[in-house]
Amino acid sequence: MSASPARVAWIGNARRAERTLARLLGPGATQRPDMVIVDLKSYSGASAAFISRIGNLAAAVNVPLAAITDTGAADPRHALLKSGADAVFVRHHDLDAYRAEMAKIIDFWVRETVTWPIRA
Repeated sequence: MSASPARVAWIGNARRAERTLARLLGPGATQRPDMVIVDLKSYSGASAAFISRIGNLAAAVNVPLAAITDTGAADPRHALLKSGADAVFVRHHDLDAYRAEMAKIIDFWVRETVTWPIRA
Protein backbone atom coordinates (compact mmCIF):
# COMPACT_ATOMS: atom_id res chain seq x y z
CA MET A 1 0.00 0.00 0.00
CA SER A 2 1.46 3.35 -0.93
CA ALA A 3 0.43 6.70 0.42
CA SER A 4 -0.93 9.47 -1.75
CA PRO A 5 1.34 12.47 -2.07
CA ALA A 6 0.58 15.26 0.40
CA ARG A 7 -1.14 18.29 -1.03
CA VAL A 8 -1.45 21.64 0.68
CA ALA A 9 -4.06 24.08 -0.54
CA TRP A 10 -4.72 27.65 0.50
CA ILE A 11 -8.45 28.14 0.24
CA GLY A 12 -8.71 31.85 0.74
CA ASN A 13 -9.91 34.26 3.33
CA ALA A 14 -12.14 33.23 6.22
CA ARG A 15 -15.42 33.70 4.34
CA ARG A 16 -14.34 31.65 1.34
CA ALA A 17 -12.63 29.04 3.54
CA GLU A 18 -15.76 28.60 5.65
CA ARG A 19 -17.91 27.96 2.57
CA THR A 20 -15.34 25.57 1.11
CA LEU A 21 -14.87 23.64 4.34
CA ALA A 22 -18.64 23.39 4.90
CA ARG A 23 -18.81 21.67 1.51
CA LEU A 24 -15.74 19.45 2.10
CA LEU A 25 -16.66 18.45 5.64
CA GLY A 26 -20.41 18.26 5.21
CA PRO A 27 -22.64 15.27 4.53
CA GLY A 28 -22.23 13.73 1.12
CA ALA A 29 -18.74 15.08 0.51
CA THR A 30 -16.78 12.73 -1.74
CA GLN A 31 -13.37 14.09 -0.78
CA ARG A 32 -12.30 15.35 2.61
CA PRO A 33 -9.09 17.02 3.75
CA ASP A 34 -6.83 14.93 5.96
CA MET A 35 -6.26 17.93 8.21
CA VAL A 36 -7.20 21.62 8.33
CA ILE A 37 -4.65 24.23 9.40
CA VAL A 38 -6.10 27.61 10.39
CA ASP A 39 -3.77 30.61 10.28
CA LEU A 40 -5.81 33.79 10.49
CA LYS A 41 -5.10 36.94 12.46
CA SER A 42 -4.69 35.15 15.77
CA TYR A 43 -4.02 38.38 17.66
CA SER A 44 -7.56 39.47 16.81
CA GLY A 45 -9.26 36.24 17.79
CA ALA A 46 -10.18 35.49 14.17
CA SER A 47 -8.69 31.99 14.22
CA ALA A 48 -10.59 31.02 17.39
CA ALA A 49 -13.85 32.42 16.00
CA PHE A 50 -13.35 30.57 12.71
CA ILE A 51 -12.54 27.29 14.46
CA SER A 52 -15.64 27.70 16.64
CA ARG A 53 -17.76 27.89 13.50
CA ILE A 54 -16.26 24.87 11.68
CA GLY A 55 -15.05 22.73 14.58
CA ASN A 56 -18.17 20.58 14.86
CA LEU A 57 -18.10 19.78 11.14
CA ALA A 58 -14.47 18.68 11.33
CA ALA A 59 -14.96 16.67 14.51
CA ALA A 60 -17.99 14.87 13.06
CA VAL A 61 -15.86 13.44 10.26
CA ASN A 62 -12.63 13.01 12.27
CA VAL A 63 -10.66 15.72 10.47
CA PRO A 64 -8.16 17.28 12.89
CA LEU A 65 -8.01 21.06 13.14
CA ALA A 66 -4.65 22.70 13.83
CA ALA A 67 -4.23 26.40 14.53
CA ILE A 68 -1.23 28.64 14.03
CA THR A 69 -0.60 31.45 16.51
CA ASP A 70 2.00 34.18 16.55
CA THR A 71 2.98 33.43 20.13
CA GLY A 72 3.50 30.41 22.30
CA ALA A 73 1.87 32.18 25.26
CA ALA A 74 -0.68 30.18 27.24
CA ASP A 75 -3.72 32.48 26.83
CA PRO A 76 -3.93 32.45 23.00
CA ARG A 77 -3.13 28.73 22.99
CA HIS A 78 -5.91 27.96 25.49
CA ALA A 79 -8.38 30.12 23.55
CA LEU A 80 -7.65 28.20 20.36
CA LEU A 81 -7.91 24.82 22.08
CA LYS A 82 -11.15 25.87 23.78
CA SER A 83 -12.58 26.95 20.43
CA GLY A 84 -12.06 23.43 19.07
CA ALA A 85 -8.49 23.24 17.76
CA ASP A 86 -6.91 19.83 18.22
CA ALA A 87 -3.39 21.30 18.25
CA VAL A 88 -1.77 24.73 18.27
CA PHE A 89 1.52 25.59 16.61
CA VAL A 90 3.59 28.78 16.63
CA ARG A 91 4.38 30.90 13.59
CA HIS A 92 8.11 31.66 13.63
CA HIS A 93 9.97 34.31 11.67
CA ASP A 94 13.35 32.63 12.02
CA LEU A 95 13.70 30.11 9.18
CA ASP A 96 15.26 27.33 11.30
CA ALA A 97 12.58 27.69 13.99
CA TYR A 98 9.90 27.75 11.29
CA ARG A 99 11.23 24.51 9.78
CA ALA A 100 11.23 22.87 13.22
CA GLU A 101 7.60 23.92 13.78
CA MET A 102 6.62 22.57 10.36
CA ALA A 103 8.17 19.25 11.36
CA LYS A 104 5.93 19.28 14.45
CA ILE A 105 2.88 19.86 12.24
CA ILE A 106 3.85 16.92 10.03
CA ASP A 107 4.39 14.75 13.10
CA PHE A 108 0.92 15.72 14.36
CA TRP A 109 -0.57 14.90 10.95
CA VAL A 110 1.01 11.45 10.92
CA ARG A 111 -0.18 10.68 14.46
CA GLU A 112 -3.70 12.04 14.03
CA THR A 113 -4.68 10.81 10.59
CA VAL A 114 -4.79 7.52 8.77
CA THR A 115 -3.45 8.98 5.54
CA TRP A 116 -0.04 7.43 5.86
CA PRO A 117 0.43 3.65 6.02
CA ILE A 118 2.78 3.94 8.98
CA ARG A 119 1.40 5.67 12.05
CA ALA A 120 3.75 7.07 14.66
